Amino acid sequence: MRGIHDSIGVALGLLALACSADRAIYDAALPGTGTGAELVWLGVHDGYLDVEVETAGKQLRFLLREADPECTELRNVDSPIQYRNSGPLGQLQTENLTCEPVGLLSLAEWRSRQRRRGSGLVPRAAAAWSQIYRDDDWVLVRGRFTLASRLGWAGSVDTVALFEPGPVCDPIIARGVGTLVFYYGGRNVLALLGNGAVCPLLGLAIPLDPKG
Repeated sequence: MRGIHDSIGVALGLLALACSADRAIYDAALPGTGTGAELVWLGVHDGYLDVEVETAGKQLRFLLREADPECTELRNVDSPIQYRNSGPLGQLQTENLTCEPVGLLSLAEWRSRQRRRGSGLVPRAAAAWSQIYRDDDWVLVRGRFTLASRLGWAGSVDTVALFEPGPVCDPIIARGVGTLVFYYGGRNVLALLGNGAVCPLLGLAIPLDPKG
């Protein structure tokens, strides 16, 4: 019995070491490095695949392009998947597949990965948008959200932003113009302001149609 307990202890110790090594690799964020990942598929919204990526003790949430066969094929693979630090949002890779996310929902985690820090006054800037999609879970708008660049987000002058539909955000979204703020800390990262209300951005995505 003691031998069994010892074996279990050794196995748990090795697992802890592996998790610690993955976390160190993830935190270092060196280009080309990777950590083991498990994917949880959450749904499809207007051509975007919503997926949670569990890696190095973190839960990241990305949008993938539904029309990308290498991304959709990930739902069917049995081989190990890695999350690699390559490209703007990283890559999901197997031995034969490479999928590049086109959207990000884990904004707070992404903010923490940025080398630049700040404090003091909350940065704000004008934003403009038009609604392109709506369902029970999300409202997608496309427009100019320049403060997204503080997350290292490229293309912030033409990007898709995700919001939660409802009485808080709907009146603000309907205006098509407003004030965008960026928070250095806390649960919210980016949000639109209007009449005393705060409408948080759930995520950002690259437009699937670059021509609009």
